[in-house]
Amino acid sequence: MQTLPKQPYPPTLWVPCDEQHAKERVIKSPRLIAKATRYSARVEVEQTSSCENTTTLRVTTEGKPETIWIERSVPEKQLDGNGMNLVDWSPDGKLLLVEAWRWTQAPNDVGVDKRILLFASGSWSMSEIETDSFLADQTDRSCWLEFKLLGFTPEGRIAMGIDITQYYEVDEQQLSDIPLNKRCTEKHETWAVDPTTQHHSPLSNDFHPRRYSERSRLHEHRQTN
Repeated sequence: MQTLPKQPYPPTLWVPCDEQHAKERVIKSPRLIAKATRYSARVEVEQTSSCENTTTLRVTTEGKPETIWIERSVPEKQLDGNGMNLVDWSPDGKLLLVEAWRWTQAPNDVGVDKRILLFASGSWSMSEIETDSFLADQTDRSCWLEFKLLGFTPEGRIAMGIDITQYYEVDEQQLSDIPLNKRCTEKHETWAVDPTTQHHSPLSNDFHPRRYSERSRLHEHRQTN
């Protein structure tokens, strides 16, 4: 679990159900078009009056649209909200990098389950990039990890920022309350992750990725009631 999001955030990634947001709505992302292949992708999130979300990812190749991902709320489970943001296409236009979130719609502090997903053209098989390995040197320490997806390197590796900070079990807890051997070694680092092996290597913290796609239009919001 990671912390609740702070604004601004992509509208299709965080679709809460509360008094500040209309229920029964559909939000569509811009089309993300790969420069190399002209493949395009789009995310649509539909929310019902009962706060159930359905996130759909569609791609179009050679003029043929195809649905490659659907995630629906399961009301009896805790994580009943879901959303997705399109990050970028790879330099060769064959890999689609997205960030997917799941959360509970009930007001609380349980946080958000954030995932890094990669879709490969052709079969559109999905793989998940894990982040636990970034905590390998923090064994038995109380750490909190946040990531920020930056895009791709020119070699086709996934570029991401990693922030590792001290985890506090309650708001009132202070660093002095935590034994020295349990304290986190805080870090801010930038890494390149091989999409096949998931081996990661360091990048400069001032790394700025190129964009290998273009967006067609602004997000679309539509109330359905």
